[in-house]
Amino acid sequence: MFSISLGGEAPGAAKRAWRNADGKVIGLPAGISPEAAKLATFAMTSWLQGRLNSIMSLDPEDVTLFHADLRDVYRVNARWPQQDRAVWSRLPCPYCQGRLAIYPPTAPGRGKHIECETCANTFTEAEYESAVKELERATKTAQQLAKKYARSAS
Repeated sequence: MFSISLGGEAPGAAKRAWRNADGKVIGLPAGISPEAAKLATFAMTSWLQGRLNSIMSLDPEDVTLFHADLRDVYRVNARWPQQDRAVWSRLPCPYCQGRLAIYPPTAPGRGKHIECETCANTFTEAEYESAVKELERATKTAQQLAKKYARSAS
């Protein structure tokens, strides 16, 4: 019904790539080359772009038919987000002990962006790496002392 509503058959990329025979969303086929993935993606986006007016003017009842498919889109996006998410450091902020978020580079040649979620202080990668090394040294020293004095207390 989807291809009839949009006038024409869906491109091969849409038929082969997004679901397996059981209906499970799988994305592009395993082992696809970057060039083939680029072509498949281009074919799909071109097909959708050419039907954008039809897509935007679908009857709301038609849209509800695809609600289950839309849940799959959200699941796929949650599992493989289009934008990288921050990871949280185990190292607390040296100023307020808040959590540090490490954001991936936003462009080639740029470094990671490290920011405290509580006080909004930002840190360079060099400052952060230095703090991590200092914490590792302190932890190692504390473990060695605990081991040493645990033996002598026995």
